[in-house]
Amino acid sequence: MDLFSINPIGEVSSPFKTKFGLPRQPGIVLSVESKIRLFEEFSHIDFFRGLEDFSHIWILFIFHHNIVSGFNKLVRPPRLGGNKKAGVFSTRSPFRPNFIGMSAVELLDIEYGKNTILTVRGGDFADKTPVVDIKPYVKFADLINNSKSKVFDSKPEKSFDVEFSSEVKQVLKNKNKLRQQLKEVLSYDLRPGYCSEDHQDKVYGMEFENYNIKFEVKGRILYVKEMIKSLGRS
Repeated sequence: MDLFSINPIGEVSSPFKTKFGLPRQPGIVLSVESKIRLFEEFSHIDFFRGLEDFSHIWILFIFHHNIVSGFNKLVRPPRLGGNKKAGVFSTRSPFRPNFIGMSAVELLDIEYGKNTILTVRGGDFADKTPVVDIKPYVKFADLINNSKSKVFDSKPEKSFDVEFSSEVKQVLKNKNKLRQQLKEVLSYDLRPGYCSEDHQDKVYGMEFENYNIKFEVKGRILYVKEMIKSLGRS
């Protein structure tokens, strides 16, 4: 069998600094934007001629945080509760033989330059995700109206009402956009699928934008306890 190497054409700049906290599918969190910075050799305007005619694009990328863990034949999708197994090829798990992901996102802007930058909305990328290809979303070919996927047919429902401590409210003062983004991101259950009532006292941490965020879950309330500027970030 021939072997092929794939070289990244760019990387993502995302407010999600680690894989914990990422939306589990594209198109779930629409208030968050990401930027795809193309490397210089792929930034010429001719690469993108006609792309502005499309409202959405496919991004093919590498699950770079998962490579060290390897891949599995069977995985535990969060939508199945985190305990039921399914074959990796019947899921969108990042633990894949070639660690390739694909997401359809809304294309908001193209900024040409030495490093061309695409601004997109609705992505599920971690910061510094390597991008390997970009393709236009073509409605007649990519939208299949009579398709079905049983347990994955519907968009996940929001799990929590998000509340902020008085200290966090002070940090978010005059940061309405960041406040809205956090409320949308955290309203979905980000925890591992096996978490339950037994994990009610656990404090979780995630990085978003330039902040370390600590939160806990009490029933239907997700309470953001702490929000501290990350060391080493501006």
